Amino acid sequence: MTADLAVIDAWTRVATTQLESRERLRERIAGQVPAPAVELWLVRHGETTTNAAGLFTGITDSPLTVRGRLQAQEAGRAIAGRAFDIACASTLQRSTETLELMAHAGGLDVACTVQDARLAERSFGVLERTQIRPRDPRLAVDLQIAPTGGESYVALARRCLSFLLDLRALAARLSRPLDVLISTHTGPMRVITAILDQTTDPVIVRERLFDNGAVVAASLRELAWPEFAGGLPGGDGAPNG
Repeated sequence: MTADLAVIDAWTRVATTQLESRERLRERIAGQVPAPAVELWLVRHGETTTNAAGLFTGITDSPLTVRGRLQAQEAGRAIAGRAFDIACASTLQRSTETLELMAHAGGLDVACTVQDARLAERSFGVLERTQIRPRDPRLAVDLQIAPTGGESYVALARRCLSFLLDLRALAARLSRPLDVLISTHTGPMRVITAILDQTTDPVIVRERLFDNGAVVAASLRELAWPEFAGGLPGGDGAPNG
């Protein structure tokens, strides 16, 4: 991977380092300036040891299995030879490891890489490292509900929205279209794709499935408020990751 100092400097200047209030996010939505198109390639990390054991992972740092490393390499080969202005991973090991394996296996030309806590999986609180079991059916329709000590989808939506707004700000600052590779997790992929296609039904958001190593292409244009999360009411939980 080469390092594009101009992109790194621009990202440092636009990236938000603190969780933004819903009022601030509303202001940013309303005040968006025109920006060149941003094309995204979202990737779910490869299988982890906790995935293989059927456990909730959340913000637990769990390494990739042999199968997970192969999935990451296959994801890289699926987009072999592509060039990216910036590649983003969460601060969790499985995300950064997947990104590194993808870049090597696919011969990807990545100008710079960053880690961002906003891309981390949502916290499952007391459920982390426990056996996955049938969930409360309310969780599919009420995205404000969070496990004890964990994070709701509404809180997750706030940090993902903040991240997407920063990507648009990056494109505007550089005054050119961007291709962005994002190595992340199921929760953020559900929320980000829902924000981009303006999904309004929380059930659809919650039930979206992404296999380990799945690659999803999407376009980032002017952002609208994520109504699937009820307009992001309540809750000020900080990002977990």
